[in-house]
Amino acid sequence: NLGIEGVLLDSRHLAAATTARAWKWSTDALGGVTATDTPTFVSPWEHRRLRTLSVGTSGGLRLAFRDWPLTRALTFGNDGAIHRPDRDLPALLTGCESQDLLVLADDGDRIGPVSRRGYEELLDVAEHRVDWQALRDEESPLPPLRELPGFSQPGFDQLLWTSLDARVYWSLLDQIAAQPIDGPQLERLLELQEIFYPFWKGASRRQWYLDAAIALLEEVQP
Repeated sequence: NLGIEGVLLDSRHLAAATTARAWKWSTDALGGVTATDTPTFVSPWEHRRLRTLSVGTSGGLRLAFRDWPLTRALTFGNDGAIHRPDRDLPALLTGCESQDLLVLADDGDRIGPVSRRGYEELLDVAEHRVDWQALRDEESPLPPLRELPGFSQPGFDQLLWTSLDARVYWSLLDQIAAQPIDGPQLERLLELQEIFYPFWKGASRRQWYLDAAIALLEEVQP
């Protein structure tokens, strides 16, 4: 309905959509019962294929998933290959096939002199860029997914929407949105609608969101 024809998602969404749900039950000495999800498993090659989500008669939503095993090996944390001076990035990509669609995503907050060179080398090693327009018409050899489960930790919604911090922050954004704003101001408002302020409780980066929201509100108020 919104004209969105494809999305990039984390591979954990693929695991949840393609693996049977199962739980392990256990009890403690006092008789308390605990349910634990069994780990889901998706083969590495499954992260590297274009998928389709069935959406009724209007066609399908094209899905590309982050290749989590490869992302972890290449860039994640402090142990990924790009962070090591003795890296061999081509060796990590030798198992890829010509039909693979590789999606690598990492926030890069641990970048340093060594890893910056690693990032640059990784871009050089990647031989082909994706033609996203062509993906709309490409046929996937795999059956369409019937569902794409949503999941979040318990209490996450309360943290983001109904906690005191969240309600104060969103009220500032609502006040800004109620004013006539121009294009650049709208871009700034959209940037402020990320979840970082309510999510990163106690983190110093929260202050930037609050300061920026107050500054924008003061700017647009008559």
